Amino acid sequence: MTENKEIIKAGGVFITHRTREAIYATAAQRTEPELKECFTMLHDSMDRFGKQIAVEEITGQDFIIYTPERRIGKTEAALYLAHEYNMPYLVKLAQLDFVKRQAKEARYNIKFVPLSRPQIEGMRLRTILKDECIKTKEAREYIGKYINIIGIEEI
Repeated sequence: MTENKEIIKAGGVFITHRTREAIYATAAQRTEPELKECFTMLHDSMDRFGKQIAVEEITGQDFIIYTPERRIGKTEAALYLAHEYNMPYLVKLAQLDFVKRQAKEARYNIKFVPLSRPQIEGMRLRTILKDECIKTKEAREYIGKYINIIGIEEI
Protein backbone atom coordinates (compact mmCIF):
# COMPACT_ATOMS: atom_id res chain seq x y z
CA MET A 1 0.00 0.00 0.00
CA THR A 2 2.79 2.49 0.85
CA GLU A 3 4.58 1.53 -2.38
CA ASN A 4 2.08 3.55 -4.41
CA LYS A 5 2.33 6.69 -2.30
CA GLU A 6 4.14 9.55 -3.93
CA ILE A 7 6.70 11.54 -1.96
CA ILE A 8 5.87 15.22 -2.10
CA LYS A 9 8.64 17.79 -1.64
CA ALA A 10 8.29 21.52 -1.14
CA GLY A 11 8.82 23.49 -4.33
CA GLY A 12 10.33 26.55 -2.71
CA VAL A 13 9.68 29.53 -0.50
CA PHE A 14 8.24 32.79 -1.79
CA ILE A 15 9.85 35.90 -0.33
CA THR A 16 8.83 39.42 -1.32
CA HIS A 17 11.39 42.11 -2.09
CA ARG A 18 10.41 43.96 1.09
CA THR A 19 10.98 40.86 3.21
CA ARG A 20 14.35 40.26 1.56
CA GLU A 21 15.38 43.85 2.37
CA ALA A 22 14.33 43.30 6.00
CA ILE A 23 16.44 40.12 6.15
CA TYR A 24 19.49 41.97 4.80
CA ALA A 25 18.97 44.83 7.26
CA THR A 26 18.69 42.42 10.19
CA ALA A 27 21.79 40.52 9.07
CA ALA A 28 23.80 43.75 9.02
CA GLN A 29 22.85 44.41 12.66
CA ARG A 30 23.95 41.04 14.08
CA THR A 31 26.56 41.17 16.83
CA GLU A 32 29.46 38.73 17.09
CA PRO A 33 27.73 36.74 19.89
CA GLU A 34 24.61 36.47 17.70
CA LEU A 35 26.73 35.25 14.78
CA LYS A 36 28.35 32.64 17.01
CA GLU A 37 24.91 31.47 18.14
CA CYS A 38 23.77 31.13 14.50
CA PHE A 39 26.97 29.23 13.65
CA THR A 40 26.44 26.84 16.56
CA MET A 41 22.81 26.15 15.58
CA LEU A 42 23.80 25.49 11.95
CA HIS A 43 26.66 23.22 12.96
CA ASP A 44 24.45 21.26 15.37
CA SER A 45 21.75 20.78 12.71
CA MET A 46 24.26 19.56 10.13
CA ASP A 47 25.97 17.40 12.74
CA ARG A 48 22.64 15.64 13.41
CA PHE A 49 22.43 14.82 9.70
CA GLY A 50 25.90 13.27 9.78
CA LYS A 51 25.09 11.18 12.83
CA GLN A 52 21.75 10.06 11.35
CA ILE A 53 23.50 8.93 8.16
CA ALA A 54 26.12 7.02 10.15
CA VAL A 55 23.61 5.28 12.44
CA GLU A 56 20.98 4.45 9.83
CA GLU A 57 23.43 3.71 6.99
CA ILE A 58 21.52 5.99 4.61
CA THR A 59 22.80 6.30 1.03
CA GLY A 60 21.92 8.67 -1.78
CA GLN A 61 19.86 11.16 0.26
CA ASP A 62 19.89 14.96 0.43
CA PHE A 63 20.12 16.58 3.87
CA ILE A 64 19.79 20.28 3.14
CA ILE A 65 18.99 23.21 5.40
CA TYR A 66 17.20 25.87 3.34
CA THR A 67 17.38 29.43 4.60
CA PRO A 68 16.73 32.98 3.37
CA GLU A 69 19.07 34.24 6.10
CA ARG A 70 22.19 36.31 5.46
CA ARG A 71 25.33 36.55 7.55
CA ILE A 72 24.82 33.51 9.78
CA GLY A 73 28.07 31.61 9.16
CA LYS A 74 26.78 29.13 6.56
CA THR A 75 30.15 28.51 4.94
CA GLU A 76 32.02 28.49 8.25
CA ALA A 77 29.66 25.88 9.70
CA ALA A 78 30.02 23.63 6.65
CA LEU A 79 33.82 23.95 6.60
CA TYR A 80 34.02 23.21 10.33
CA LEU A 81 31.93 20.06 9.87
CA ALA A 82 34.04 18.97 6.87
CA HIS A 83 37.16 19.29 9.00
CA GLU A 84 35.59 17.70 12.06
CA TYR A 85 34.38 14.60 10.16
CA ASN A 86 37.13 14.50 7.52
CA MET A 87 34.37 14.83 4.91
CA PRO A 88 35.05 16.04 1.35
CA TYR A 89 33.68 19.49 0.48
CA LEU A 90 32.04 19.99 -2.92
CA VAL A 91 32.62 23.50 -4.28
CA LYS A 92 32.32 25.46 -7.53
CA LEU A 93 35.62 26.49 -9.11
CA ALA A 94 34.67 30.16 -8.73
CA GLN A 95 34.43 29.68 -4.93
CA LEU A 96 37.39 27.32 -4.51
CA ASP A 97 40.05 29.92 -3.66
CA PHE A 98 37.70 31.65 -1.20
CA VAL A 99 36.84 28.48 0.76
CA LYS A 100 40.45 27.27 0.67
CA ARG A 101 41.54 30.60 2.15
CA GLN A 102 38.87 30.34 4.89
CA ALA A 103 39.92 26.76 5.68
CA LYS A 104 43.60 27.75 5.82
CA GLU A 105 42.86 30.68 8.17
CA ALA A 106 40.94 28.31 10.46
CA ARG A 107 43.71 25.67 10.17
CA TYR A 108 41.31 23.11 8.75
CA ASN A 109 42.52 20.15 6.73
CA ILE A 110 39.81 19.63 4.10
CA LYS A 111 39.67 17.66 0.86
CA PHE A 112 38.03 20.04 -1.65
CA VAL A 113 36.22 18.48 -4.61
CA PRO A 114 35.57 20.86 -7.54
CA LEU A 115 32.01 20.47 -8.84
CA SER A 116 32.98 20.64 -12.52
CA ARG A 117 35.39 17.72 -12.18
CA PRO A 118 34.55 15.75 -9.06
CA GLN A 119 37.17 12.99 -9.08
CA ILE A 120 35.42 10.81 -6.53
CA GLU A 121 36.01 7.40 -8.04
CA GLY A 122 38.03 5.24 -5.68
CA MET A 123 37.40 7.54 -2.70
CA ARG A 124 34.98 5.08 -1.05
CA LEU A 125 32.76 8.04 -0.42
CA ARG A 126 29.39 7.81 1.36
CA THR A 127 28.70 11.43 2.25
CA ILE A 128 29.85 14.78 0.92
CA LEU A 129 29.30 18.34 2.14
CA LYS A 130 28.28 20.86 -0.49
CA ASP A 131 28.99 24.56 -0.60
CA GLU A 132 25.99 26.89 -0.26
CA CYS A 133 26.55 28.23 -3.80
CA ILE A 134 25.74 24.82 -5.30
CA LYS A 135 22.11 23.84 -5.77
CA THR A 136 21.36 20.31 -4.61
CA LYS A 137 20.06 19.23 -8.03
CA GLU A 138 23.30 20.37 -9.64
CA ALA A 139 25.41 18.52 -7.07
CA ARG A 140 23.39 15.36 -7.57
CA GLU A 141 23.98 15.48 -11.35
CA TYR A 142 27.75 15.52 -10.84
CA ILE A 143 28.19 13.03 -8.00
CA GLY A 144 25.55 10.43 -8.81
CA LYS A 145 22.74 8.87 -6.84
CA TYR A 146 24.53 6.80 -4.19
CA ILE A 147 26.32 9.52 -2.21
CA ASN A 148 24.63 11.45 0.60
CA ILE A 149 24.74 15.24 0.36
CA ILE A 150 24.76 17.49 3.41
CA GLY A 151 24.57 21.24 2.99
CA ILE A 152 23.02 24.62 3.48
CA GLU A 153 21.29 26.32 0.60
CA GLU A 154 20.14 29.92 0.42
CA ILE A 155 16.69 30.45 -1.06
